[in-house]
Amino acid sequence: MIDEAEVPPPREPRHTWRRRTVSTAVASLIPLLAGCSRGIGGQPDSVPVEVINESDAIRDYDLTVTTADAGDRLSSMGGSLEPGARETGEFEVAEPNATYVVRVATDGEEWSEAIDGSGLRSVDVGIERATVTIVASAT
Repeated sequence: MIDEAEVPPPREPRHTWRRRTVSTAVASLIPLLAGCSRGIGGQPDSVPVEVINESDAIRDYDLTVTTADAGDRLSSMGGSLEPGARETGEFEVAEPNATYVVRVATDGEEWSEAIDGSGLRSVDVGIERATVTIVASAT
C-alpha cells in the first residue's frame, strides 16, 4: 500500500498551464492597448506653440492660428525675436478632430500650413533666413 504523503499531487496538463499564461499576458496588455487607441490621455485642452528664430538676424513676425472651416482666430502672437530666441504661446482646442491653419508673416512674406488636430500635441515654428518651417507633433 502506498502512503498518500509520498504521492505527489497531480500535475496540471500542459495546455492548462499555457492557457493560463496566455490569458495573463493578454489581460495585462489590454489596458496598454486601450490607452494607445485613445491617444494616451486623450486630447489636451490646449496646444503649445513655440516660435524659434533660427536665422542670424533679428526677425519680426506675426503668427495666427485659426480653424480651417470657420476661420475663428484661436491664437495670435508676434513681435521681434533675437537670433536663437524662442517665444511660446498656446491655443485652445476647438474640437478634437478639427483642422487648424497656422499662418506666419515675416519680412513681407506669408507662410501657412493646415494641420490635422487629431492627436495634436504641439506646433513648432522655425523662422529661418528665407523661409519658415511649421511642424506639428501628434500622437
